Amino acid sequence: MAQFEPLPDFSVLTGLRLEQTDLSTQGYFTQLDNDDNPIPAPGIGLVNLGNRGSDYAVVMPHLHVTWRPTDQIDVRASFNRGLQRPDFDDFANRQSYNFVTRDLSAGNPFLDPLIADNFDVQLGWYPNRNTAFQVGFYYKSIQDFFVEYDGPFRNTAGALVTPIT
Repeated sequence: MAQFEPLPDFSVLTGLRLEQTDLSTQGYFTQLDNDDNPIPAPGIGLVNLGNRGSDYAVVMPHLHVTWRPTDQIDVRASFNRGLQRPDFDDFANRQSYNFVTRDLSAGNPFLDPLIADNFDVQLGWYPNRNTAFQVGFYYKSIQDFFVEYDGPFRNTAGALVTPIT
């Protein structure tokens, strides 16, 4: 991180952060009964899904600029990148299926982290000590966002399976 003032009323704060992530998960497919208890059926009750992993690095820059052209006016602009990893429950390599209620619960070990680029610009006018007028603009760009899904799905043969409610 570095801060400098190239002009008397102009300041820049900038920096760079690197986050390295190495995750691995091993899980099982479990068949469940009507009360969501594992069914020890031979060859179906518990199936090892193996190990899955994810290894990535994300560079996260940030830049904050402040300009004070007069004692009553502030202009600020910033950019930063953020990261959110999937929760362990979302990332876990596990699946369970209740054949009675047709309810599937599964993690997804192939999820990428959510990356967000944030842009912010603000203009402030302070005509006196008790008054402030501000206007701002904010924009966020998100890639690889993840959501929870609750609804029908397709089985391995491609047939639509609708949960019984």
